[in-house]
Amino acid sequence: MKNNIDKAFTNRGDKPLLMPFVEAGLPTNKITEETVVAMEKSGAKLIELGIPFSDPVADGPTIQRASEIALDGGTTLANSIESVINIRKQSNIPIVLFSYYNPIYAMGIDKFIKQAHNAGVDGVLIPDMPLEESIEFQKKLAKKNIHFIYLIAQTSTDERIKKIVSIASGFLYLVAVLGVTGARKKLDPNLRKFTNRVRKFTKLPLAVGFGLSNKKHIKEVGTFADGAIIASAIADKVMNCSKGNEVKTAKDFVAEIAP
Repeated sequence: MKNNIDKAFTNRGDKPLLMPFVEAGLPTNKITEETVVAMEKSGAKLIELGIPFSDPVADGPTIQRASEIALDGGTTLANSIESVINIRKQSNIPIVLFSYYNPIYAMGIDKFIKQAHNAGVDGVLIPDMPLEESIEFQKKLAKKNIHFIYLIAQTSTDERIKKIVSIASGFLYLVAVLGVTGARKKLDPNLRKFTNRVRKFTKLPLAVGFGLSNKKHIKEVGTFADGAIIASAIADKVMNCSKGNEVKTAKDFVAEIAP
């Protein structure tokens, strides 16, 4: 059976896939579930569901704050996976779990993979797991038709990129900035060149994330990449809207930036 991620990229046409990041449990798991379904109706084509963690080293202030809110509200890896089950009752949108390794290790790798598979997760991204330590994990996921999504930084050498693409599947996540997550006013002028460099080594879809914040960024990225990931800009709007308006705020923003 074809993975939902593969289906989405196969059917994307001439527009990049809009791939919003949603922090699980921001501000509650139920609202997260409603937000994902609403975003799909507004033009989202793939969802990165962020698992809150106490020390999100790859994330800037916005996602750090979102994680704190979600953790304070009792969000865990286990009930985030339950949210995927609830989303699947209404939607087949591709879902990638974005989690640091610690919560997965605490749950147990085999238990995590079994639960993720049963819930309908399509991909897993672990930003603090190096390539060399990911291979066995990736093989176990592949047996359950779940993609391990690899990050590639602008500082990666050609040799490093070749190693990553030799085992990668689903799509590659290209980090658009030299630093942590967070909305930026301008995209890095070297981003197109970086994307083209990676494309020399693989036919996998390339998605760009970190720093994208508006429709102009999505449109620009769409001229050289297959997917555009937007995170902090959404979380910021959700955290600063009036209580009870979180779902509508996220839905309207996605509709505004959708290509």
